[in-house]
Amino acid sequence: MSDEQIFAIKELGGVIGVVSIKKFCVDTNDICNPDIDFEKYYIEHILYIRNLLGDVQNISLATDDMRYYFIEPEYYQNANIYLHFEVREKIEKALLRNGFSINEIECIMHKNFENKILNRLNKL
Repeated sequence: MSDEQIFAIKELGGVIGVVSIKKFCVDTNDICNPDIDFEKYYIEHILYIRNLLGDVQNISLATDDMRYYFIEPEYYQNANIYLHFEVREKIEKALLRNGFSINEIECIMHKNFENKILNRLNKL
């Protein structure tokens, strides 16, 4: 996303779901490369948006677990940084290590999505 798109989402009161698919975090076709710290790049994306916008109020997680795909199953098993059952624990620890507060983490993990998306849907 461009900075302009990120600012537009904030202006509209939306939420940016930061995707944890390895290929989205690092421009590489070698998603099985153990020398690439994919988590570092994922957290850098979140940090960039926070620094750009000045807060975390428009950031959320988008951690699709793609293991259910039947095409190229080995590729998709390795596509994500986190597996569904790992998301909360691993991302929370990574955000803490990178200076995010507990409140910021809760906002990123679920509160922003609940407040900005789910609550709007309930009002329809």
